Amino acid sequence: MPGFGPLGGLAGSMQAAIAAGYSHLLSLPCDTPFIPEGLLAELSELTDGAFMETCPVIGIWPTNLGVDLEKYLAADGQKSVRAWATSARIRPLSGFDDIANINYEADLAAISDAHD
Repeated sequence: MPGFGPLGGLAGSMQAAIAAGYSHLLSLPCDTPFIPEGLLAELSELTDGAFMETCPVIGIWPTNLGVDLEKYLAADGQKSVRAWATSARIRPLSGFDDIANINYEADLAAISDAHD
């Protein structure tokens, strides 16, 4: 959904997942290239949904929340993934604190130096 940032992307992806008959949607942002070992396995076991406390765009989302997400976006509230996830009572997952988020050239340079 244009104009809503990552939460709009999640909503659009959720619509596609629902249309395809999926019960859950896994979201991983393109600016987090190094996912900690074990994170995907842990997320796949959390059928009630969860999002990363330190990077809320990483999450597993039950698609039955898709209608609620669309209603949330239609309201005039905060348009952050964390705010919606909290309102939907999706639990934050901790323990994977070292997730690199690359938003600037300096971030890319730092992560490149660390992984050489």
